[in-house]
Amino acid sequence: MISIEPDQQPHHQKHTGVESTALPPHAPFVGREPERGQIHDSIHRMLAGQGQFVLLAGDPGIGKTRLAEEIAADARAQDVRVLWGRCYEWEGAPAFWPWIQLIRAHLRASDPDTIRRQFGSGAADIAQIVPEIQEHVSDLAPLPELDPAESRFRLFDAIASLLRNIAQDTPLMIVIDDLHRADTPSVMLVHFLTQEMHDSRLCILATYRPADVPQDHPLAPIISGLIRAAVCRRIPLQGLGKPSVGEFVTLVAGRESPPELIDAIFGETEGNPFFMTEVLRLLEVDGALDKASPPASWRIRVPESVREVIGRRLNRLSPACHDALAVASVIGRDFGLAILEPASGVARIELLDLLDEAIAIQVIHEDDTLGQYRFSHILIREVIYGQLTTSRRVTLHKTIGEALERTHAANLAPHFSEISHHFLQAAPAGDFERAIDYATRAGRQAMDQVAWEPAASHFVQALQALALQSDPDPMRRLELLLALGEAQNRIGGGSGDAPEARATFLQAIEIARTLGSAEHFAAAVIGYSGYNVIATFGGAQQIRLLEEALTLLGDDVTEQRVRILSRLALDLPNSESTFDIERIRAVGAETVALARRLGDPATLAYAIAARHFSGWAPDNLNERLAEAEELVDLVEVTGDLLSTAWARMIQLEDLVEAGDLARAERASEKMSQIGEQSRVPYVTLRSAVYRAMMLLLAGRYAEAEPLIEMGGGLWQSSSARQHQFQLFALRREQGRLAELRELVEATSQEPLTGITRYSHLADIHLPLLYLEVGEVELAREKFELVATQDFADIPFDMSWLSLLGLLAETCTRLGDRLRAQTLYDLLLPYAGQYALLAISAVCHGSTAYYLGLLATTLERWPDAERHYALALEKHEQMAMQPHIAHTRFAWAQMLDARNGPDDREAALDHARAAATLAAELGMTRLVERAEKLLAALESEQQTNASLSPREREVLGLVGQGMTDTEISHLLSISTRTVNAHMRSILAKLDVPSRAAATRVAVERGLLTGGVDGSR
Repeated sequence: MISIEPDQQPHHQKHTGVESTALPPHAPFVGREPERGQIHDSIHRMLAGQGQFVLLAGDPGIGKTRLAEEIAADARAQDVRVLWGRCYEWEGAPAFWPWIQLIRAHLRASDPDTIRRQFGSGAADIAQIVPEIQEHVSDLAPLPELDPAESRFRLFDAIASLLRNIAQDTPLMIVIDDLHRADTPSVMLVHFLTQEMHDSRLCILATYRPADVPQDHPLAPIISGLIRAAVCRRIPLQGLGKPSVGEFVTLVAGRESPPELIDAIFGETEGNPFFMTEVLRLLEVDGALDKASPPASWRIRVPESVREVIGRRLNRLSPACHDALAVASVIGRDFGLAILEPASGVARIELLDLLDEAIAIQVIHEDDTLGQYRFSHILIREVIYGQLTTSRRVTLHKTIGEALERTHAANLAPHFSEISHHFLQAAPAGDFERAIDYATRAGRQAMDQVAWEPAASHFVQALQALALQSDPDPMRRLELLLALGEAQNRIGGGSGDAPEARATFLQAIEIARTLGSAEHFAAAVIGYSGYNVIATFGGAQQIRLLEEALTLLGDDVTEQRVRILSRLALDLPNSESTFDIERIRAVGAETVALARRLGDPATLAYAIAARHFSGWAPDNLNERLAEAEELVDLVEVTGDLLSTAWARMIQLEDLVEAGDLARAERASEKMSQIGEQSRVPYVTLRSAVYRAMMLLLAGRYAEAEPLIEMGGGLWQSSSARQHQFQLFALRREQGRLAELRELVEATSQEPLTGITRYSHLADIHLPLLYLEVGEVELAREKFELVATQDFADIPFDMSWLSLLGLLAETCTRLGDRLRAQTLYDLLLPYAGQYALLAISAVCHGSTAYYLGLLATTLERWPDAERHYALALEKHEQMAMQPHIAHTRFAWAQMLDARNGPDDREAALDHARAAATLAAELGMTRLVERAEKLLAALESEQQTNASLSPREREVLGLVGQGMTDTEISHLLSISTRTVNAHMRSILAKLDVPSRAAATRVAVERGLLTGGVDGSR
């Protein structure tokens, strides 16, 4: 700071009137040419249809907002629509506040027809946070009951569609000021938009302070994601350079300034525009800028902080003005007369005079809206607020909270968060009740707005206020814990994989147990368990809690009991105890029976889905097909899109397993339509992976790969594990399995907790991977570990049939006859079904194919041929091109091994067909194996064709170790003739001796075993 020594300061008489300043209301805008050029480049790209995101980063006062204002003005000059959203710089703003502001601004400036067209089907979703939409669009469709993550996705997608529609009419710039102060959902929405704006005429310009978002800040990972976005351009703002500082000082002073003054200001402020303005303002008020004395006589000292400069300016205000601003500082950076007047107790006309005094020295300024004001900088507001004593601060917060209550009594809902903030700050004075009440209301409102993070914060604050009471009500604490747990669950995506939520629900469980409230206990256990249909994140404790809840609920038929039973049915397959399919199915049957007695279609649909998933095994396919039909009919009655998608998903998987690919395709198309209609990411995901499954079955690998990658990006917390097995199927056919080694091995090492299936799946896939990369002994070692207890520890569930098929492949390639018999007996009852790894949307073809492999290993040739014939028929019926190729190749191998009279020709036919089809489909690994087999068969055929029948007969007897004399007696020919045949054989086979001829005969399968051809 530049200061004047006391003996050099001009003498001013103290007065209480307005003390004006000659400084302009806004500091001059100078410099920033490089930064401005970068942003203009982004605007040009946006105008060309390449969406842009510009992030202005810098310290307080560095000029981020001012630069944004200049850029906005430049954009408007190019006919770009500009919408502003300012993040509230104090607690109390509702969730999505910057977005609410800019959407409201757009509503005010648009006609009804434009609003209806631009908002489209997303109007109902956006109305959750901007209820004013209902004034323009009266026929809003009801929102479906969705998974938390899907509800938020719909809202984000609706806002993205709105902005794209606006930008399609007119290029659009969105300015988000002070992003570091935004609520988490608001920043998540910005991140979402960066993924959706690449081909739009939309530019988002956001300002933020990196210092206010340290690594441990909740927003840090989101903002890091923003910076890494492909459309992002991050521009760090530093202090102005010395030339720009000189220009700045000259413009402020109104004349050329001495170099010494410019050097002093540059050295002390480092070119920070706000700091420079404050220093110059102080010098101007003190009359230092008019001094005739040389600058060398000025003394320079480093200030404690810029707050000292601000404080000196504020000291020039009258006490009455300072008191009014103190009240305003408690309201926030933005404040209005409607609240300031009753909170300050000053009559409006007098208040206007006091505010004029503050405006005159640019402490505050008037907003465009009548009666609304704003501190000219957040630091000014913080300095005033920081000067308040604790008691004064608490009293003012209470006064303002009460003023807000009175002012907005007719419609409190939009102000719950703001009122909650003030009463929470006032709670230490003893007004706990209103603090708890408004925090709870604000939390529930945020839940309705899919703003889970702010909701959780409100519920935590309500619990903190409740804890301040001398004798807090345990039931109230229980209900707040349930609400908090639900918010935390939704933050975690609703899957139940949220440790914070489980910890909260455990607290609620203990209170409910103490109070003896079965309903609250059940609600807490349901929350603790989450919604995932294949996960038990709470482990064995989760199952014990579900069973305890059932005991407490008694035998009454209630929706809660059905929910608990449904959850138990889903969790029992993941129990740490022995897998008991009969108990699982019994619980599922009880669940459905109770749901039928309730008579509610939605509850019954939930129960049927739970029974279907939990009791899914190969032996109940017909039952599941009928169940899926009923489920589809039920959800159509409820009209719930997400339930309809689940029903179609269940039906599709059953149809694939049954071999009805035509109906499965129709179910897949229905899911795609639901995905487009509902904009639910999980449905979009499932549609993608099912389409990928169908394309894999058809051998259309180039089309399947991007859908598989898409699925990997949209899965929930277990995504990498689910995704890898569909990718495994693709990479195996491409001959690229080695790429997945680390991923599958890592999954194999995961503990069997939470989701139990994935490490087991990896254990069964790994031997095949090792065989593909040539590590046979490692494959055998891994296979032995899986084969313990004759495969009895593999759960008899939705994955069982497919996993045993993969084990049959490994067993065959390892030549393990003992395990082949065990696997054959296990698979034989399901010869007519298809092996579906439903958990990862992979169909491994007909079970008959795997039975053919095992029968070949056991040298049960008629059985092998029968199974291959059935497998080929089934694969051809479903146009499973890759599986047709695999079946023909395996059949050729079996015929080559059997080596019957007509087997060579048949083996050649199958091998040629397999090699040709595999080459057409791009099945790299199978092409290699089929061509190798084909070459051997053709070489053998050529050799066989070159020997005469008598020569082959003689060669066969030589192979049995007979002498020429023995052969001559057996064949009734002379010894000389036997010798002639042997000379011909040696010449044709190009070998030097009988031993060599015998070896080649063995290698080529030429030994016929004697006159009758028996081996």
